[in-house]
Amino acid sequence: MTKIRALRIENDLTAKTLAEQLKLDQSVLSFVERGKSKASDRVRLKLCKFFGVAETELFNNERFAV
Repeated sequence: MTKIRALRIENDLTAKTLAEQLKLDQSVLSFVERGKSKASDRVRLKLCKFFGVAETELFNNERFAV
């Protein structure tokens, strides 16, 4: 389980709700959350701000979710 998914579940959010709050397409969030796609700078920033965590907590050096 990636840190993004763990934080989403900890905060009692569905993927759909989180995507809506971040103004992201749910499929983008899903791919990033599962580590299947690199997150853009914009998506990384939104996720870090939303959860109040450093980028290094959510992403490895290649921008894939950890």
